[in-house]
Parts: sequence; structure tokens; C-alpha cells
Amino acid sequence: MKSGILDAALLLANQMLFIALTFSLSLMMNKRLSSDLDEDIAARKRTEQELRISEI
Repeated sequence: MKSGILDAALLLANQMLFIALTFSLSLMMNKRLSSDLDEDIAARKRTEQELRISEI
């Protein structure tokens, strides 16, 4: 009987660890994609500003 409870606890701990690691990986990727997007927006704004200056 104790073996069944221990197995269930280990399975639950394994699943919780898997979920936590998957969630942290998702957050890391989201942060990286967000920073890449911010850099792309900043580069586009600089390009647009340079274009406006060159038209004057």
C-alpha cells in the first residue's frame, strides 16, 4: 500500500516538475521574442526618421 502512495507522489512530483520547466521555457522564449520585436520596432523607427530627414 505504501508503495502505491510513494509511486503516486513521485509521478505527481515528476509531472509538476515537467510543467514548471515547460512554463519557464515558455517564459524565456516569450521574453526573447518580445526583446527581438522591440529591437525591430526601434530599427524601423530609426529608418523612418532617417528617411524623413533625407527628404528635407
